[in-house]
Amino acid sequence: MPSTVFYVEPFWQKLLVALIGPVLGTLIIGGFLAFIARRAAEHRADAKLKEERLHGENRLRFELISQMTESASALYMALQHFWRKKERESTPDDKLAELREALDQQYRTSRVAGEVLERKLEAYFPSAAPRASWHAVMDLLTVCYFQLIGMATPKLLELNSGPEHSGLTVAQLASREVVLGAYRTRIAQAARSVLEEPIRPFSS
Repeated sequence: MPSTVFYVEPFWQKLLVALIGPVLGTLIIGGFLAFIARRAAEHRADAKLKEERLHGENRLRFELISQMTESASALYMALQHFWRKKERESTPDDKLAELREALDQQYRTSRVAGEVLERKLEAYFPSAAPRASWHAVMDLLTVCYFQLIGMATPKLLELNSGPEHSGLTVAQLASREVVLGAYRTRIAQAARSVLEEPIRPFSS
């Protein structure tokens, strides 16, 4: 009858398995937990970056709208004030001359600010809508200004007419009421397009 041979695992092997098993398991689990923690940290960093970018975009939009409103409204109010003093009130010539000088200065200031804003809108927005609406606003106020000082020549009206400028025809530009109505529409369109149009991505 053949004898049975029993293999007895050496004690040192048992000890080695007992020591390595928990260590290996701990390394695997620890590596997995570290991976999860790293991904979570990256996710939080990405979320924070997106939030900061969105906050920055919103701040830029409101700054642009504020600048547009300030520039256009300052000229509009100066035009309206001069018109009342000239057409509705018996204002002495010397006082009217002072008001005219103030109006001229406000026109120059608003036109310069308007040009700067138009370049900003070109840079920040891939869409032409914000810039086009704002350009129309300034053209309409320009026509209103020259109407008020008696220098709205046919050539001036022609230069400011059409879809690339005020959006009105030469005949429409001849009416102060039509021009002011179009101005109010266009300034609202400009603000809305700045709020809604996507901003051009810039690398940091």
